[in-house]
Amino acid sequence: MGEGFAWVTVCRGPEASGCPESTAVLKLDSTTGETLETIALPGYGWQITIGFGSVWVSTSEGLVRIAAATGEVASTIPGDFNLLAAAGPWLWATRRWWRRPDMSGRLPAAGDSPLIARMCCPA
Repeated sequence: MGEGFAWVTVCRGPEASGCPESTAVLKLDSTTGETLETIALPGYGWQITIGFGSVWVSTSEGLVRIAAATGEVASTIPGDFNLLAAAGPWLWATRRWWRRPDMSGRLPAAGDSPLIARMCCPA
């Protein structure tokens, strides 16, 4: 919930578990649940957060910023983003651990922070 609406990521295609065709963000009426807009994402979406007049989505193509007022994809920041949070004057993002180059699935070593970005956000 944010900016007066509910926002969710969805998979589209015959196999929901694999998202074979595309993913999108749905802008929903927060009272009725009616879909007001479907916003196509570049790449496949994972996490979503709302803040600073924008909807932020971590995708396979990077961090996507959608202007909440217009529903337009405003920018994509390349990178390996996963968990997102908007708090105070910052947008926080973590990296995807399960995509480590060695593919071992091991937890990071002590001191190896999952935080990869703390970004100041547009007003």
